[in-house]
Amino acid sequence: MDPATVAYAPALKIDFNVHTLTNLQITDNMADGMQIMHNDVYANARLANSIVRDNRGNGITVRGSFFELYNCSLSGNAQSGFEYNPSLTTQEALQVRAGVRTFFLFDHNATIFLGNENFRWVLTPQKYDPEVSTYELEVQVNSLYKVVVDIVDYNPQTDVEKVTVFDSQRSMIRSTTVNWKVEEDLPDFPVVSQLTYMTIRWTVAGVSTGRLAFVIRSSETNSVNF
Repeated sequence: MDPATVAYAPALKIDFNVHTLTNLQITDNMADGMQIMHNDVYANARLANSIVRDNRGNGITVRGSFFELYNCSLSGNAQSGFEYNPSLTTQEALQVRAGVRTFFLFDHNATIFLGNENFRWVLTPQKYDPEVSTYELEVQVNSLYKVVVDIVDYNPQTDVEKVTVFDSQRSMIRSTTVNWKVEEDLPDFPVVSQLTYMTIRWTVAGVSTGRLAFVIRSSETNSVNF
């Protein structure tokens, strides 16, 4: 039982998955056997050599892409053996954010240097007073690495908050710069830089919801293969 919702919960639930799981037996649970909310793009997230059976919900529910099953047996589950459902309820998204312990709070102009094979959570704050502001975060990595920007939680009022990711340094942004507007290009994420930097621009014209969460990552050039 999940004490927060007084409902049956998955036997194994992972909010932000960076794991390779092997040799598990997940059986006879009253709800889903396993539920994964979001997978890190380059973490080799997978379930291997495992048995998932006789659960009263789905065997496995995955809410994000980049997850692999290898040599697994899914049988006898009351609903589907494997379900892919990319939607998150407001409560589920808040639970994912609540589990983040180390993050950068995106409420001013700043630069983050990620170095090699590193990642960082970026969250926007919930505010209670209206404002008209533009904030920019430049993300830099070392040579032979690229910046990867992924969206974990995005559910603001889009007429109040807008996010644009530029494939550029902050000082070099032009009208012709390649960019992704989150509310229009969400299926394109995660997005990858051409060089060693990206800039995230967040504009607010009202009250910030606190419902924007990103994962930014440094990844080797030869491992980026979307």
